[in-house]
Amino acid sequence: MLGRTGKSAVEIHHMKLFAALPKPPLTMMEIVMRADAATIQAALEARQKVDALLAERAAAYERIAALEQQIDNVIGEPGVFVFPPPPMPVAQFSAVSPA
Repeated sequence: MLGRTGKSAVEIHHMKLFAALPKPPLTMMEIVMRADAATIQAALEARQKVDALLAERAAAYERIAALEQQIDNVIGEPGVFVFPPPPMPVAQFSAVSPA
């Protein structure tokens, strides 16, 4: 028996099972070669938002570094004051000097 969509109950069941499977992330090649304009536009907008957030994050780290330098200046010697860990979880990484 066919449902309102013209598909059988088995076909609908298989479509639901397939839709529930985890989808691998799109690769750059898949986006460029297979995506429609709306998908490419959405990817561009997402990248622009991420870039803006990363710039905001960099500014926040610059502000933190400036505050820590001011504390060292008040103490009179760098490295004497032991800074507590951040009150919020942040990404863990080693410091890399900009190229």
